[in-house]
Amino acid sequence: MQEKILSFFKYLHGTGFHLLIFMPLTFFALVATVVFLNPTFFSYVFWWFVILLPIVSVPGFAIAAALLWRSYVRSHFVFTTEYTVLEVRIPRDSMKSPKAMAVIFNGIITGGRESTFINRWWEGKMRPQYSFELVSIEGMIHFFIHLEKRHVDFVSSHIYGQFPDAEIEEVPDYTSGVPINYDPDKVGVLALEYKKAKPDPYPIKTYVEYGVDQDPSKMEQRIDPLAGVFEFFSSLGPGEEMWLQLVIRRNLPWEFGIGPFKIGYSWHKGAQQQIDNIYASLVEEEIAPGVKSKAKSSLTPSQEEEVRALASTLHAEGIDVGMRLIYIARKESFKPGERAAPGLVKLWREFRTPNLNAIVPYDRKGFIVFDYPWQFEKLRIKKHNEELIDAYKRRSFYRSPYIVKHMIMSPAELATVYHYPSYEIKTPGITRVESKKGGAPANLPTAAPANLPV
Repeated sequence: MQEKILSFFKYLHGTGFHLLIFMPLTFFALVATVVFLNPTFFSYVFWWFVILLPIVSVPGFAIAAALLWRSYVRSHFVFTTEYTVLEVRIPRDSMKSPKAMAVIFNGIITGGRESTFINRWWEGKMRPQYSFELVSIEGMIHFFIHLEKRHVDFVSSHIYGQFPDAEIEEVPDYTSGVPINYDPDKVGVLALEYKKAKPDPYPIKTYVEYGVDQDPSKMEQRIDPLAGVFEFFSSLGPGEEMWLQLVIRRNLPWEFGIGPFKIGYSWHKGAQQQIDNIYASLVEEEIAPGVKSKAKSSLTPSQEEEVRALASTLHAEGIDVGMRLIYIARKESFKPGERAAPGLVKLWREFRTPNLNAIVPYDRKGFIVFDYPWQFEKLRIKKHNEELIDAYKRRSFYRSPYIVKHMIMSPAELATVYHYPSYEIKTPGITRVESKKGGAPANLPTAAPANLPV
């Protein structure tokens, strides 16, 4: 019976009716039917409600008040913190592999400022977050970092440690000139967020599998997994822009409750649980008369690959990663058919593996695909795009007003999907340092994209 009810709601959701609307309506319809068949039922429910309300409401209001207070103090902390944007330019002759980026991520990810109750609940402090961004403005590719101003020297020192000849400039925020409430008659927008297809402990295909961490002098052996992404971003024309952000912070295990009622999650424990599940699925074999065991030798090749990959997760630092992408263009330059399916949706297919993991679009509200006239397609798409533009401009993934499902990655995974190009990447649109350090280049980005109507 339960499966039939769930399948019915899935059918409604598939035909454009949102579950959060129709499940309560169905519940009240069932209650009304019971009351009609048994009029005394309502009186029983009413008195039980009166009796239980004080018992339930006091802790309920206390929890709600605590959460509202925490949201307030965190918002105050964010709005009283000064932020800035850095642009990073790498020399054209750089021979660094993505491993250099993994070292940078390992160095800057810290978990401070949340160690005490006062830090978290009175001062509203949160662990530092950084937004690493890959941006194409009419085919010219830029690398930006949005961060707290107090961390500029700290992050810059780690980048210079791996790329001594890089140029790092403090620049205006390129998103500041784009309004949230855009005019759909003048501007076209596609907006996506991404997640892992399988549980987070399963890794994606990293630069290690591509062999990019080997001898950098042997160019013919190097395959940069981001080459296709760079080419796609470079293919944009006049009036088109594409913004990709990865909002990162250190992953910390969480717990809630007391004693036997405690619940929580740890990335490493999650990986161990997946390994245990694989071994638990093995069939018992008779290794001696009357003695049965689940021998590890009976693992299939795909299961062995999964166990090795999950074991590597046990020894890696976890990083929270929120990934969001915005494609925005003048209406006459807007190309949703060319950019959406072959580009935005399949942007990360080079990093998928059949037995492990992949990065896929994440539709958290069901606003991407509209097939029925009662779904108010234009209105809801515009609302969806405005929300994601606002979240992008705020660099909000782990804090109000946008607390969104994120991924957990190892430094190697993160460095695979975001790293600076080395000399074998010939994409013409990438802004680089042509020679050793010198003066600031003349092509600094403007505060607002000049080619988009605002």
